[in-house]
Amino acid sequence: MRFFIGKNNYTHRTIIGYNKTMTGLIVASFILTALIAYLIGSLNFSIIIVKTVAKFDIRSKGSKNAGSTNVFRTVGAKIAALTLLLDFAKAIAASGLTVLIFTFLAQSPYKTDLCTFGLCAASLFCVLGHMYPLYFGFKGGKGVATYAGSLMVVHPILVLISLVTFAILVAITKKASLGSILSCITYLIALTVYTAIFKTFDTSFGIEFAISCATAIVIIIKHRSNIVRLIKGEENKLDFSKKHKQNDATADESEATQNGTDNCEKRSGNKTRNIHDSVDNNDLLNQNNENHSAENKNDLAQKSVETSDIEYSERDKHNF
Repeated sequence: MRFFIGKNNYTHRTIIGYNKTMTGLIVASFILTALIAYLIGSLNFSIIIVKTVAKFDIRSKGSKNAGSTNVFRTVGAKIAALTLLLDFAKAIAASGLTVLIFTFLAQSPYKTDLCTFGLCAASLFCVLGHMYPLYFGFKGGKGVATYAGSLMVVHPILVLISLVTFAILVAITKKASLGSILSCITYLIALTVYTAIFKTFDTSFGIEFAISCATAIVIIIKHRSNIVRLIKGEENKLDFSKKHKQNDATADESEATQNGTDNCEKRSGNKTRNIHDSVDNNDLLNQNNENHSAENKNDLAQKSVETSDIEYSERDKHNF
C-alpha cells in the first residue's frame, strides 16, 4: 500500500489507518535519518582542515570555537571560506540522503509532508553532530552554516533570504555572532510569512515549524556567551583588513604569555606555601625538642634532689 492520503497524493498524509509494516518503515526512516545526519554532521571541517594545513587544533586558538569565524581570525580567509563551504555541503549531502531514505523506505518522495519532516529532523541532528562531533570529543562548532545547508534542500528561497540578512548584518556591524543569531530568527519569520501567503497553518506547518524552531533555539543557546558580550558591548568584531592575522597572532601571544605568567605565579605560590609549611614544621620540631629538653632537665634536677635527700638520710642514720 502506498502512503498517500489527504487532499493530494503528495501533500497531506498521516500515519493513522496504515498497517504496522508501513508504520515501522516510517519510524525506521526517521531513526536512520537521525543517525546518518548526526554522523555526517560530526565531520567538522574546521578541525579537519586546520589540523591538516596549519598543524594545530582550531579549538586551542582564538575563541576556541570550531567554526569558520574562528578559522578566519586565526588562519585566514581562504581556509575559512573552504571550511564554510564544506560544512554547508555536508548538510546538503545529509539532506539528499534523507530524501532517498524517505523516497524508497517510507515511500514518501521529495516535497511530501512526511519527507519534509524527515528533512527538518535531519537538519536538527546534523547541527547537533556539528556541535557535538562524535569523532572529536563532542566539542565542535555552533552549527550556523550546517543549519543553512540542511534547509537549502527544504526551502532554498527562504535560506537565501536568511543568508542575505546575515551578510548585511555582518557588513554593517562586523559581528558574525549577531548575524548568525538574527539569520536563524529571520528564517523562522520567513517560513511563517511564506506559509501565510502560499499555504495554510495546518498540522504539517506546526510540525515543520516546531522542529525548525528547536534547531534554531539550540543554535542560539550555543551563542549564549556571544549574547552576553553583545549586551555588554564587548563582542569582537571581524577585521577584514590584511592586518587581522597579525593582530590575532599578537592577541594569541599575549594570551599565551598571560597564561604562562599565571602558571608561574601559581608555581611560585605553591613553592612559597611549601617553604612556609617547611618552616612551620621546623619550628614545631624545635619547640618539641625544647620541651623535651626542659622535661629532661626537670627530671635530672628532681633525681638530683632525690639523690641528695637519700645521702642526707643515710648520713643522719650513721650519725645517730
